[in-house]
Amino acid sequence: MACSLGDYAEARACFEQAYSIAREVGDRGVEGLWIGGLGTVAFRLGDFGEARARFGEALRLAREIGDRRFDGWWISGLGDVALNAGDHAEARARFDEALGIARELGRKDVPLLASCAGLLARLGQCPSAARLLGAVEDLTTRAGRRRTAWEQGRYDDALALCRDSLDDEALEQALGTGCRLGWSGAVDMALDALRGDV
Repeated sequence: MACSLGDYAEARACFEQAYSIAREVGDRGVEGLWIGGLGTVAFRLGDFGEARARFGEALRLAREIGDRRFDGWWISGLGDVALNAGDHAEARARFDEALGIARELGRKDVPLLASCAGLLARLGQCPSAARLLGAVEDLTTRAGRRRTAWEQGRYDDALALCRDSLDDEALEQALGTGCRLGWSGAVDMALDALRGDV
């Protein structure tokens, strides 16, 4: 909860305490969860080196114990780190893999779609990015949740890039199309765009 509210000092303290307890009781799966949480805190604070290390460690643990539930989250986290470091090729590969896992497990990972939209916007694929942003908006609303301040900032950044590239009519049309995609359609479109098919 502290991470969602932007209280990263409190979030880090809670994750570190939970990680310590998980190590004491020998629960490797939960241990990886809290390591990944520390990666999220580091990422949001702009410490991309630590975030990469934490996400990588969490992913290694998840694979070591064969727990696919969290693979996609940590792979997506590594994609976010790559995106912010300007390594678009790695970000593309990571997001592609994470989308495949989300589809396989039936997990509606809306933040992952927002990450993909951000990458596509930075790559100048703004019609596709705007369609994904429309899907993100629709799926978030349907789930009855609100974006955190951090998520909203990321959404707004991608939307601003689209707004700079597209005229108002094209932007609204793309957003509207995205709102009608649904989860499966959005994943298909994101994968096509990441692979250069859109």
